[in-house]
Amino acid sequence: MFFFIPIGHEDSKIRRFPAVCFAIVLACLAAFAWSWPRYQEEMSKLENAFSTVAREYFRLTTGDSDDSEEYPPVEDLAQRWQNPIQFLETAEAALEKYKDSAADDDLERLRESIQETRALLENSVFHSHGLVARSPRLLAFLTHMFLHGGFTHLISNLIFLILVGPSLEDLWGRTVFAFTYLFSGIAAAIGYTAVNFSSPVPMIGASGAIAGLMGAFLMTFTHTRINILGAVFVPGMFRVFTFYTPAWVFLPVWIGMEILQGLLQLGLGNVNTGGVAHWAHIAGFFFGLAVPWGLQIAGLDRKLFPVFAKDKENKEILVSFAMDDYLRSPDYRKGVRLQKEGDLAGAETCFKTLAEQHPKCLGLRLEMVDLYRAIADEAKIRENLLQALDLAVKGEDPRMISVYETMRREFPREESAPEVLLRVGTAFERAGKPVDALECLQKFVKAAPPEHPLWVRGSLRLANLLSGPMKNPAAARDLLLKAREAATDQAWKNKVERQLKALEANLAGASASPSQSGKQVDRVGG
Repeated sequence: MFFFIPIGHEDSKIRRFPAVCFAIVLACLAAFAWSWPRYQEEMSKLENAFSTVAREYFRLTTGDSDDSEEYPPVEDLAQRWQNPIQFLETAEAALEKYKDSAADDDLERLRESIQETRALLENSVFHSHGLVARSPRLLAFLTHMFLHGGFTHLISNLIFLILVGPSLEDLWGRTVFAFTYLFSGIAAAIGYTAVNFSSPVPMIGASGAIAGLMGAFLMTFTHTRINILGAVFVPGMFRVFTFYTPAWVFLPVWIGMEILQGLLQLGLGNVNTGGVAHWAHIAGFFFGLAVPWGLQIAGLDRKLFPVFAKDKENKEILVSFAMDDYLRSPDYRKGVRLQKEGDLAGAETCFKTLAEQHPKCLGLRLEMVDLYRAIADEAKIRENLLQALDLAVKGEDPRMISVYETMRREFPREESAPEVLLRVGTAFERAGKPVDALECLQKFVKAAPPEHPLWVRGSLRLANLLSGPMKNPAAARDLLLKAREAATDQAWKNKVERQLKALEANLAGASASPSQSGKQVDRVGG
């Protein structure tokens, strides 16, 4: 005897709390806490009712009126007629068959017993809220996926939900994930109903919806390795072990087994499939398989699948998924794994391959910086930091400041291009860091010649900084005079003139207290 249970995967690290997954788990637990005691109570009543029907049925069909005779239990009836509902239908048919030859009292007793049993059955919790294929209720397409027929049924479903759900929710966002779960469950219910359209047995459980998530996981995390817990029981030996297998192996094998069991349920073999709704799993899985593909075809893939990063202050910021597309590559996962295992040369090979495939990914360059720190290759650290800074500036990425500060800290003699200094200085100013902004903008004004197309713009921004937070209007005025001479575009010349007039007006108003103004200039200048 053996069994295998998935217990995790290598991409299980998430950046935000899986609120929807947590809500689904709570909903399933709450529904189970409400329905299971009620089901147990209903089963006790149903067993007595079915026993009464069995007694009246066998009395009618055998002509034996001995009430002391022991009749087959409900379990035996289920084996003989596949399920108790079919037995009720057989007993109803006997009413017609024996209506001319049996006593009216016997027929009436059996009729009343059948009606009472059917009423109990149809009002039971699983028949009321589960999905009965031959007479489906619209709301049951939703409610069935939160009911479970026992602890094993509940726990096994939650294991698979926790395996794939949090990673998908973290990648897609809560809204897309929630809709995918619900519509996967509905698709599973439709698939089950189409195949089992005459079945009176209610279908319950979240497995169809979770199968949809598994299909989506296969498409999205194709090369992710899943950690499997295995156990083998043989006479004289009990062994427990774990191993990894990629999603593209484990999940196709799982759905292949479901398809085989589903075909057996259709009568292609004499095998007991245990009452599992395999066709619900199949329909849900293929629906989930199509979700990422459909989103990609519609051009919504990168809009709906966000990735989060951390800034310098460890605050979560949203970055474009297109900028970090490498995260889904098998080479990335392999490189991270090799780096953890200490194979830095192998990890470097993987990251170099990724850099060729994704030359504009800032996140990849930053990860390569960390790799070369582990290798202690200073030249490669500097090269990748420069490339990362260039990408951050061109893409106006919010990580620009942290990359620049890292570059300034580790390579203080490295001179940045004027365009980089202007963009970073602007970013510092917007972030409320005027001293850092002043340093960058002053470097820009000195590094770039007045003929530079951005020199006037940078001078205006520096003049604003000097006349405002730095409280040095005299220096700002001198810079504006130079900018007026350098401006060749009339629009920019007008902007400089307006700012210069406003500044000179402020200086004229402050001339009444020259000593105070002089102290301010001396203090800032020093």
